[in-house]
Amino acid sequence: MVLSRKIFEKLGLALILMGTVIVCLGIVQGKYGAKKHVELQKSHKILDARVKQLQERKDFLSLEITRIKNSENYATKVYKEKYKAKEPGEVLEIHD
Repeated sequence: MVLSRKIFEKLGLALILMGTVIVCLGIVQGKYGAKKHVELQKSHKILDARVKQLQERKDFLSLEITRIKNSENYATKVYKEKYKAKEPGEVLEIHD
């Protein structure tokens, strides 16, 4: 009886150990595990940075549109710079 009890205790300990290992692996590598969580955090930071960058670009372009709408001189300046345009009789200076 004593021998079978020792075997039973060792078997129980082995099962508990195996269960613990399985749970730990599930936490680290499972569908919702720690590894996936870290990957998602990295992706989230990258996306946050991109959203911030796009928001800044949108704000700049909104301001630029407002300036162009409200100032004919500014609109002409932007047009000339962007399309290398000139007014009749205007001479373009070329700098090397």
